[in-house]
Amino acid sequence: MRKVILSIRPRFFDMIALGQKTLELRKTYPKESDSDEPVEVYLYVTKGAASGKKHHPLSGKIAGKFVLRQVYFSKYVDGRLGDHWSTNECPYHMGINRPFVEKMTGISTDEAERYAGTGTLYLWKVEGLQLFETPMALGDFGIKRAPQSWCYAVDSRAHEPTQDELEDFWNGK
Repeated sequence: MRKVILSIRPRFFDMIALGQKTLELRKTYPKESDSDEPVEVYLYVTKGAASGKKHHPLSGKIAGKFVLRQVYFSKYVDGRLGDHWSTNECPYHMGINRPFVEKMTGISTDEAERYAGTGTLYLWKVEGLQLFETPMALGDFGIKRAPQSWCYAVDSRAHEPTQDELEDFWNGK
């Protein structure tokens, strides 16, 4: 199973942990989720904090994971996101509308449209959430710095990857 590290703001991590957020909105997605093999998504809680507020206790840590089996997408139509969200298997309306997306992502339609620009947006469906008793470090996955959005990971806890394995990994082999 491929693994990815997903950078997520503390408030969105908390919403996922509480079961209030079951869809993660992104501009891209791991293409492996199009296959029958799910993707394991590790949640890296970002360090950013609003001015004057305390940092989240899990900031800078990988605090949980979920399984990504389903991705929905919506394209920009006539200057706004369409009301129809589809999957690659089912290109028809999936019963996902704007109020549903706002509720399940924690992001307003206006915020989503600003984020999207004029491109496609993807909803990663959060399934099988596991929160870690002991958070992990990025280094546990062969990552030296936090990804801007998400990145593939090498799980160095299983074994220390060789230079050839790392090069093959980064070259997509």
